[in-house]
Amino acid sequence: TGKWLLLEDIDYAAKDVVSTLLPILENNLLPIPGMSEVVTSRVGFQIFATQRTNANGQPLFSSEASLLDKHWNVVHVSYPAVEELETIISQTFPNLSSTASKIIQIFRGISLETTESHFQIELLKRKITLRDLMKWCRRIQNFVNGLEAINLEGIFL
Repeated sequence: TGKWLLLEDIDYAAKDVVSTLLPILENNLLPIPGMSEVVTSRVGFQIFATQRTNANGQPLFSSEASLLDKHWNVVHVSYPAVEELETIISQTFPNLSSTASKIIQIFRGISLETTESHFQIELLKRKITLRDLMKWCRRIQNFVNGLEAINLEGIFL
């Protein structure tokens, strides 16, 4: 059966990527450049793509990827509630379950700053997202795993 392909931030895709995706989305065919061969997608093959949007669900900026818009079924996913975030962190990073609420509190404070004042991470030139939260948790988990014993409560006081 066909595999699934996840394309994150399709709105950042280069023109050549978009032009490669069009025949796949339109005809389930992938022409191989430089050869006269065409690959047909298998039954069950799916493409999922994410795109960054504003609070109204509109793309943050116009890009070449807008050529693909007519081929997508759009699903808007809102941020999880605080309780859901705590559950996600506690189950994904068990060592952080005792401090999940404090981590989320810090994350929400920073992400609200980026939303309300248009503050952006200076090096990345973008707003802070849930992806950043998960990266932070992974890094904290790796840090904790590298120590013999640690009182996480003391770190987040």
